[in-house]
Amino acid sequence: MGWKEFLADAEERKKLARSLLDVTNRGIVAGTLGAPVDLATSALKAGGWQDAPEKPVGGSEWLGDRMQSAGMVSGERNQLAEGLAGMVDPATMLAGGAKAALAAGKALPLVFGGLDVKHLKSSSHLFDFNTEELSKLPFKSRELLREIPIDTFLTVAEKGSDATKTEGIKKLLDSKTKFSDLPYLLMDESGKIYAHEGRHRARALKELGYDTMPVKVISRNIRWSEQSPERFDYIENWPEKMTSEDSKINIPFPFDRKGNVIR
Repeated sequence: MGWKEFLADAEERKKLARSLLDVTNRGIVAGTLGAPVDLATSALKAGGWQDAPEKPVGGSEWLGDRMQSAGMVSGERNQLAEGLAGMVDPATMLAGGAKAALAAGKALPLVFGGLDVKHLKSSSHLFDFNTEELSKLPFKSRELLREIPIDTFLTVAEKGSDATKTEGIKKLLDSKTKFSDLPYLLMDESGKIYAHEGRHRARALKELGYDTMPVKVISRNIRWSEQSPERFDYIENWPEKMTSEDSKINIPFPFDRKGNVIR
């Protein structure tokens, strides 16, 4: 198709406009916002981290997938649009694209306390527990049960693998037997993870295409139901970060004072 025919074809012009928006949102907005995470993950892979996720939470590919799920970008690629986008000032594209990114975020709530996971693939049905517990805050309990991204769990849990455990998990999944206990993370006062259970299940579920799984977060000092200022067990200095078990990675603290998972 020549340029004259292209310009006269309204449908082709619409496709090009959509592709330019795709490149803005996925290629520039997601690429720019996700670059720090992508670089950190690449460095960790180079350092020998075998369990590094292919699409780390907050990385460009992860952000692009979330935008696609929200309808902000399509799953198609258009070479002409990509070429044209390369000639446009990135700062100009970011100004408009940032609004789209924010809109995508609003359309993709990851506050799993409310269990709004319609854009993600949940693995909760593979565990033998009452899913209603995912939205509760047991009175004065230091345990918080929430559905969190599998990538987040694998990021903060200690690295390592056991072939026997991996095979055992595979057999359970193949036999459609539910997991009898829940993964957990043990966390100290600063937000550092110092023990865990569930990394083999997490990897197996990720390989099957699941995005989230139920996890118990057990704190040394936070009583999750008591985080209103008037409560006796209110924590004045709320953790700002969560530190991985091997102390090599810090991520923004993923829970607010209401027990919701922060996106």
